[in-house]
Amino acid sequence: MYYGSGAIIIHKQNRMMDLFNKYGAICPEKAVSLDEIGIRRSFLFNRMEKRKVFIDCGNKNYYIDNQAAVWFKELRRKRVMITLAVVLVIAGTYYFYAGNL
Repeated sequence: MYYGSGAIIIHKQNRMMDLFNKYGAICPEKAVSLDEIGIRRSFLFNRMEKRKVFIDCGNKNYYIDNQAAVWFKELRRKRVMITLAVVLVIAGTYYFYAGNL
């Protein structure tokens, strides 16, 4: 079953955040390596690190900033809603003008 690339990305991002929480890596004292929790460094991980969802404590150990994770999910949700609104406006404009020709 095909869910679309956006859904796959969201699933992978959520999975990474869930793994950090599952392993208790929620503060610098409990930071873990990516190998410990089965995550490989990827474009998605790097993007989330840049947005301060995952914090590097040195020695290749990371933890999740859950407050930043909530902000990240909210930003992601807003982007989806804005994209849908733009698509609906474009589709509505097209059908309005196509019906008046």
